[in-house]
This record gives sequence, structure tokens and C-alpha cells, in this order.
Amino acid sequence: MRARPLLILLYTCSGAAGLIYEIVWMRLFSLHLGNTVAATGTVLAAFLGGLAFGALVGGRMASDLDRARALRSYAVLEFLIALCAFLLPFALDALDPLLKLVYGDGPSFAFALGRIASGFALVFVPAAAMGATLPLVMRWFVRTASAARREAGGIIASLKNGDTPARRGAENGSASGPTIAELAEQYMTEHVAVRCKPTTARSCRHIFDKYLLPQFGRKRLGEITPDQVAALHYRLREKATTW
Repeated sequence: MRARPLLILLYTCSGAAGLIYEIVWMRLFSLHLGNTVAATGTVLAAFLGGLAFGALVGGRMASDLDRARALRSYAVLEFLIALCAFLLPFALDALDPLLKLVYGDGPSFAFALGRIASGFALVFVPAAAMGATLPLVMRWFVRTASAARREAGGIIASLKNGDTPARRGAENGSASGPTIAELAEQYMTEHVAVRCKPTTARSCRHIFDKYLLPQFGRKRLGEITPDQVAALHYRLREKATTW
């Protein structure tokens, strides 16, 4: 499904942008708050607190949304984050008159509280939106338990009714595709020879040559039925075969 890797890519880029926002906002607050320690503390507290609050609220919201609404909500939050990032420098400039008024004749507790509170409020909102994006994205990726149970039940029912790949291949008249022997050779060449130790490669070759290929080597994948696989298992068990 092409939508999944695309959404993963977009979410990765969004996470990288969030880290950039944090660094840029920390620099901006160091200029407006006039104290690097206060700026760093304000941004970190607002950012982490917003992420936690957003994840809490987003998690509760996501459970009540279907997949389509969760994806739309995620898009709205991403737009809100971008809008807040664009407006935050202007909002900081707009706070200068208020900070000058609170400053009065000199620094005071009210001034310190006012600049930290105003800065916290500016960062908390976009950070909360960032925190809420993860539950919404996960809601789009993960089906509900009830939906998964219904889907699994449907698969089991179709298998009980004989709807197997072999039957579908026979009904469609498709006898094309590689044989088991060809698939085994491809597996040995592309995977075992590259990733496995020589002892493992010899063991795989022994299993193919002695057990699988004599039984299924000339068959194609769609021609093998569950009964044939079960019969092979039964014969191996009866022989108490050692691998």
C-alpha cells in the first residue's frame, strides 16, 4: 500500500521539523527573555509538557475516530503546527510592550513570571499539537481489535470453505509461475549463500533435497494444497526424522 510509506516519510519529516522548531524557539526566547537559562528552561518545559499533554488528549480522541477521520485530524494538526511556527516570532514581538509594562522601574518577580508564562503559552500550544499527532497516526495504521477479529474470522471461514490459493489458481486457470524447485534454488542463491554460514547452507540444501523437492519440486506454489502439506508432515513425524 503506497499510502503507508508516504505517511511514514511525512511523519519523519514532521518530527525533524519539530526538533528544528525547538532549537529555533530556544534561540528566539534567549533574545526576548534576556536570559539563556530562563529561555532554555521555558522552551524545554513547554515543549515536553505540551508533548505529554497532546499525547494524552490525542490518545483519548484517536480511540473514538475511524481511520479516515484520524488522518484528517492529523493533517489539521500539522497545519496548526506550521501556522504556530510562522506566527510565533510575530507573537514574541507583540509581547514586548506588555513585558516593558510589567518591567516597570526594574526587574521584579512579576516581570520574571510574566515573561516565562507568556513564553510558555506560546510554545505549549504547538507542542501539544505535535504530541497529539502520534496517536492519530497510529490510529490510521492500526486497526481496532474488533476489526482485526472480524477480518481474522473471515479468513478462517474462507479457509474452512476450501478457499485456498490452490483452489483460486485452479479456478482462474493460472498454471504460471515458478516451481518449488525454482523457488528453492532462488532462496539458496539470494538468501542462504549471502546471509548464512556454510553449515546452515548445507543443512538447508539437505532439507530441500531430501524432503521438500522430491515431494513438491515440480509443482507450482498454487498447485500445493493444505492436505498435501499435512500429509508430508505426517510422514516425517511417523519416520521420526532427524534433520
